[in-house]
Amino acid sequence: MNTLLQYLKDILNNIVFQTVISGVLIFLVGECIQKFILAPIIEHKKIIAKIDNRLKFYSDVILNPPSGIVRYETYLKSYGKAKNVLRELSCDLEATYKAIPFKSLFHLFSLVSCKKQILDSAVSLIALYNLTGQRMFSIEVGGKKPHRFYGR
Repeated sequence: MNTLLQYLKDILNNIVFQTVISGVLIFLVGECIQKFILAPIIEHKKIIAKIDNRLKFYSDVILNPPSGIVRYETYLKSYGKAKNVLRELSCDLEATYKAIPFKSLFHLFSLVSCKKQILDSAVSLIALYNLTGQRMFSIEVGGKKPHRFYGR
């Protein structure tokens, strides 16, 4: 028993063993930070970029309601697809935001937006979903005119 304790003491005092253990611990901590903190933030940023891209891509469909009688197949092809993309992006925006740990801390460093901005954006995307293809409404998001909203 005494020999076993002496053997463990010798191993724990060995500089090579300490170096290997510290390297493994640093690797594990780094992987945990990357997986549980950085990856959700990066995914959230990708969704924001995708929203920007899809709003520009579908701006012609969103801003121009169908004129006259439109066949249902044509409506589904352009307006239906745009509407589904808007709704999906709204849900993805909220889902990726909810997956970020320590949101308030990262908001202080401007790495993520505040909860109100995310919810307002998600609601605006749903509003665009509801208004796309409607003829009786003028689409205005966040008090901005469409040509400024879409970066034109």
